[in-house]
Amino acid sequence: MTVVCHHPWFLCLLLPWLLFCLAALRPGVVAVPVSTLTGLAGTTDSPWHRSRAWFWLTAGAAFWLVLGLSQPQLIYRRDAQEVPRPNLLWVLDMSGSMEASDWPTGAEPSMPVRAEDVPPSRLQLARQTIATFLDRVPVSRSGLLAFAQQPYLICPLQRSSVLLRERLEQLQPGDFADGTAIGEAVVCAVRALQAEPPARPRIMVLLSDGADHSSSQSQSSPLAAARLAAQHDVVIYTLGVGGPRGFHPVVAENGLQRWQPVGESLDEAQLRSLAELSGGRYFPAADAEQFLVALEELSQQVEQQLLSRPVWQRCELARYCLLLAALGLLLALIMRLLFPRLEP
Repeated sequence: MTVVCHHPWFLCLLLPWLLFCLAALRPGVVAVPVSTLTGLAGTTDSPWHRSRAWFWLTAGAAFWLVLGLSQPQLIYRRDAQEVPRPNLLWVLDMSGSMEASDWPTGAEPSMPVRAEDVPPSRLQLARQTIATFLDRVPVSRSGLLAFAQQPYLICPLQRSSVLLRERLEQLQPGDFADGTAIGEAVVCAVRALQAEPPARPRIMVLLSDGADHSSSQSQSSPLAAARLAAQHDVVIYTLGVGGPRGFHPVVAENGLQRWQPVGESLDEAQLRSLAELSGGRYFPAADAEQFLVALEELSQQVEQQLLSRPVWQRCELARYCLLLAALGLLLALIMRLLFPRLEP
C-alpha cells in the first residue's frame, strides 16, 4: 500500500503551516473566555484551552486543503479471485466390459429380460455424465480420448463441444482391441493437454472400469503417468465405473443369449493413487445413482479450480481531503461562536 500525489509541489505549503502551528504553541498573554471572567488574576492562556479550539480546527482544515490540492491517490494490492475456464480432456475406457450393466443388490439377471428392465450400461452412463457435465460446467476447451489396448485422440481440444458429442455417441467397444492400457492413455492425454497454452488449468477426467494391464515398472504405468501429469500441472480426476454386480449379455453355443459376470474387477486403489499423485480426487461410480453423486462432486471440484492474481487498486483521496477541510472550517466557526476570546 502506498500514497502518491499528482501535484506534490503543493505539499511545500505545509512547511510554513508547520512553523505557524509551532509558534502558536508558545504561551501568550492572558486571554480567557468571557463566560469565565471570575478568577481572571493569575490565569494563563494555554494553547489547548477550549477557547482556542477554533484555531486548531482551522489549522487542521488548512492541512486537509493543502493535501487535497496535491491530489493524493492511494494504491493498494488486492488478490483477485477469478474462475478461469479450464481445458478439460475426457479419457474414456472403451474395453469390452464397458458394455456391462450393473444390477442392484437382490436383482439377478435372467432370461428372458425385458429391455426396459435392463439397467443402463456403463458406457451409456459415462456418455450421459460427460454430456451433462458439458452442459453444466463451462470450460475453455474440451476434448475426448478413448482407449482400450491403445489410446486414440478422438476429438482434440476445441471451444465447441459439438464434435465431441457426435464422436462420443459414435464410439463402440467393438471398434477397439480389447484391453485396458490406463498408463498409456494418461501419457497420451498429458501430451494433448501440454500442447495448449498453460494460462488455464489443465484437467483430465479418466473413466475406467478395469485395471491397467501394463507392468508397474513400465514407463507408461499409471503411477509413472500420474507423476508425469503432476510435472506438467495436469490434475487428474478418476471415476471408477461399475461395481461387483456387473453382467453383460453373451451368446451361448446354442445361440441363446445369457448374462455373464464381468471377468475383470475394478482396481480402485490404483485409480485413487493415480488421482492423488496429480492433486485430483477419485470418485466411485458403481451404478447410476453413484454416477449422479460423482457428477455433482466432480462439477464442484472443477469449479473450484481458482487462479489468484494480484490486482492494483487506485483510490482518489482528494475529494475526501477537501470534505474534511470544509468540515473543519465549519466546526471552527461553531467553536469560535461558542467560546469567544477576550483579548486585552
